[in-house]
Amino acid sequence: MFNRNRWYLEMTSSAESDSAVSREGGDIPSSIPLRPIRRSFLEIVMKRLFLAIKLPKKLVSDLAEIQQLLRERLSPKAVKWVERENLHLTLTFLGDQKETIIPILSDILNCVARENHRLTLKLSELGAFPDSENPKVIWIGCRGELEQLGRLHSDILSSLKELKIYVDQKFSAHITLGRVKEGEFASIPSSEHINQIIQKSQPFFVSSFSLMESLLLKWEPHYNTICKLLLSK
Repeated sequence: MFNRNRWYLEMTSSAESDSAVSREGGDIPSSIPLRPIRRSFLEIVMKRLFLAIKLPKKLVSDLAEIQQLLRERLSPKAVKWVERENLHLTLTFLGDQKETIIPILSDILNCVARENHRLTLKLSELGAFPDSENPKVIWIGCRGELEQLGRLHSDILSSLKELKIYVDQKFSAHITLGRVKEGEFASIPSSEHINQIIQKSQPFFVSSFSLMESLLLKWEPHYNTICKLLLSK
């Protein structure tokens, strides 16, 4: 509108103002107040989101023990291991989404949770994608009430379509332990000790799933829980 003036936003963290607008040229009378323009009105904030089932502490301890046994058998430079506190069962990855969609997304997912029952799962076997001879992702599979888990996943996908969020349709219940680094090679070893840990691990009760945000802090992934969604009894 004021084409003879140069406008710019000066962002500040001071308590006096979130932002300020400056003018040059003197065309605009000083008597006309300029309203501060907040950064949130000008930028679209994106968040990298996913849905996951959090794991009980005892199960995480079992998984961490399996990771350590694999570390001892594989090259220390070959695999980027998932940190203990980040271990989880992914339901689906939503990718980068606008922050403004989170409230309605949470409401829709809460409806899905109320329509699905709690379930029980157990560790099954050590595996890899695409295969154990040339793995890219090392994981532990799950068994148990997989039909109920599949129904939950299907309902989630249907709810996401209502928001025009389209995700990968494929689903395999697993917990990622590590990812083979680009240019590295690792072959998954057979281990009776690992098999024993899997067999002795206790079933875990799934009473909820969570909407999570993935952040990269100092080149390391960090996960924040946005909301916890309780399954029906």
